[in-house]
Amino acid sequence: MEKETYKVLSLDIWDTVIRRDCHPDEIKAMTAEYLSVKYGDKIAPEKRLVLELVKQRVCCEQQLGKQMAAQGYDDEYELHDVIRQWLMCVFIQGTDIQEELIQELYQYELEKELEHVRLDSGIIELTERYCYDSLIIISDFYAGSDFIRQILETVCFPLPISHIYISCELRYNKRSSNLFRHILDKLRISPGEQLHIGDNAHSDVSVPGALGIHTVHYLPSKEHAGRLEREKSFR
Repeated sequence: MEKETYKVLSLDIWDTVIRRDCHPDEIKAMTAEYLSVKYGDKIAPEKRLVLELVKQRVCCEQQLGKQMAAQGYDDEYELHDVIRQWLMCVFIQGTDIQEELIQELYQYELEKELEHVRLDSGIIELTERYCYDSLIIISDFYAGSDFIRQILETVCFPLPISHIYISCELRYNKRSSNLFRHILDKLRISPGEQLHIGDNAHSDVSVPGALGIHTVHYLPSKEHAGRLEREKSFR
């Protein structure tokens, strides 16, 4: 059978190309624990518990997202900005927040991600069913392309990537369709010339499909069952 051919094949990252062996919020909890242990004397006493620190971080993410949306973009935020806002919220009032500390926490979170990721077991075989001119990565995520590139290198992703598009860098995301629209315009291709593969029924299938982009809903049973089990155990 002749393979379907596209100008661009795009892949989602999380739970499509990359799998974690933990719930994603566990990574945030690890960073919170590191902050609590190493810099607990700078944190307001009522905010020193790890669960409270994670709660405060999520609130900061939501606030930054709302600020971005108020500027006419999607509700995106970037990890350095989140950490800066987070420290301002949890540190004792008047504590000086150094850029070196923000970078230290960013690097720590990256290291924790690298310790808990692996390449999806079936994604490479799936891509081999199609012919395409270029391969790109598209992700709704709060850390940029350098962060993602290091993760891809760690799991030894074997395919050449033309470009990585991350929502926090472009301030547009998949779920609004704005990130897909941006990429179509940037690459000067029609929707029918792109195939997108991802796990999320809304942002990876319904949204791009409504634009005319070809889609594959990638939800392998064994991998997905493991993900659901991790989510269940984290609650």
